[in-house]
Amino acid sequence: MGNKYREVRRRLAAVEILMSLKDEYTYSQMSSFTKLPIPVLSRYVKGHVLPALDRADNLIKTLGRDHLLNLVRKKIKIGENKIFDHSEVLNDISLLEMLAKLVSAQYGETKIDKVLTIEVDGILPASLIAKEFNAKLVVAKNQKEMGIEEFVEVRRVYSSGAYSYAFIPKNSISRTDSVLIVDDAVRTGSTIETLLSICNRVGASTVGIHALIGLKSTLSKVKQKVGSPVRTLIEL
Repeated sequence: MGNKYREVRRRLAAVEILMSLKDEYTYSQMSSFTKLPIPVLSRYVKGHVLPALDRADNLIKTLGRDHLLNLVRKKIKIGENKIFDHSEVLNDISLLEMLAKLVSAQYGETKIDKVLTIEVDGILPASLIAKEFNAKLVVAKNQKEMGIEEFVEVRRVYSSGAYSYAFIPKNSISRTDSVLIVDDAVRTGSTIETLLSICNRVGASTVGIHALIGLKSTLSKVKQKVGSPVRTLIEL
């Protein structure tokens, strides 16, 4: 059931991305960069037929690289020392939905039970990605929530040396879960290390780490520390 659900989602995702492209390009232009005949593209865009899974995945990857990521880059404001403002990306729900579909295609048939993020900015992209995988969302909070009696608690250490704590409800992630860690951005790596600590504490398997945007220097350090794939859509 899970694999079938994801297959259908990926086939639908390819059509939705094509539909979004149709607002900006002609069928002739779309045919030139997808290498598909105009009548085939027309049937996809009009919803008459879904592409086969292999073709859908290829469309998502191609269109994601050549179209969606360009849209993301245009919405990121980069200042001195690579300080960036990506709020325009986080405020564009339609774009985030398309990016979630791209992430789903990147992980193929990988089993993902839970998507783990931390409040606040990572919640929306993580929610949309969890939906694509038909997985449950778990959000680490900076404070204990009322009404929940037991928590998993880890220390969150910042680059300055200061620290706080992050909490998830006990049993919201089990040792049998395959977890995808998601955040909006990787700047110092402290958030990713906190989320990894949570997975390690409960004994869950981390199948990957994903962020919308990341600094290359930080990402290289994170990749050296973890055995799971570390992916970002945009590296600065």
